[in-house]
Amino acid sequence: MGFLDEVKKQQVAEKAGTKAQAVQPVDAALPSSTSAVADCLKMLNDGLGAFARRLGAAMPDIRASYEISGYGRIEGLRQSGYKLTKVGEHQRRFEFQCNGRESIEFSTSSRESCDETLDKLITAGLQVQYRSHADWKFLFTVKPIVPVEITFEPHSTGDSVRLTSKNLDEIGIRMEKLEPARIDESFLHQLEQYVLRKPDHFTELLGNQIPDDLREKFRSQIAERQQERENNSQVAESDESGAINRLKGLLGRFAAKKS
Repeated sequence: MGFLDEVKKQQVAEKAGTKAQAVQPVDAALPSSTSAVADCLKMLNDGLGAFARRLGAAMPDIRASYEISGYGRIEGLRQSGYKLTKVGEHQRRFEFQCNGRESIEFSTSSRESCDETLDKLITAGLQVQYRSHADWKFLFTVKPIVPVEITFEPHSTGDSVRLTSKNLDEIGIRMEKLEPARIDESFLHQLEQYVLRKPDHFTELLGNQIPDDLREKFRSQIAERQQERENNSQVAESDESGAINRLKGLLGRFAAKKS
């Protein structure tokens, strides 16, 4: 190989290295074990890539909130930094961050709860520090940065897609096995709504489906229970008022007799 060939080869290698993190099309020549999910992976790649670009251009003010065990709910975290990356030969990851202004601090009173809390926060990718206190308290300081990731890849079975979400709606990691037939334009739209923190049916598309008639039944039952509580409250107030009036009547009659 001549000198010019060597230089050209080096330039190609350097160029490829600088684009290692860039989004790339899903390889059409997928192994046979992943061919069943090639179409939906490509659809997700194209759709989420375009979605990330739209969000990056518009920069909408989207706020998220999370429950932190041992502390409570942190609210007002602003979403930003949307991007789609290729993290493996056939893996695509949509990610962003939720950022707040101030770190939070809280404590736990046992070693067991300390280890459990620390493990969960670190696994979820949060930046956390802790120290022990003289009176057996463990003090935590957590930076207000929550990384959110949604990763799609062929499942080990080869005939489905594995979805791994981190901190999407709660702190922690969840995995779902999805049949290719369930991943379509509607699925992509509901996922986008989920990211935008708007009303959606994304969790139902993951398999936690509630039929419309059952959903309406639940709503009716909730409304009935609410009405029943209000009625009981009104009855209790009426009974209390009646008891007071009867007591006043008795006291009045007693006073009249004494006089």
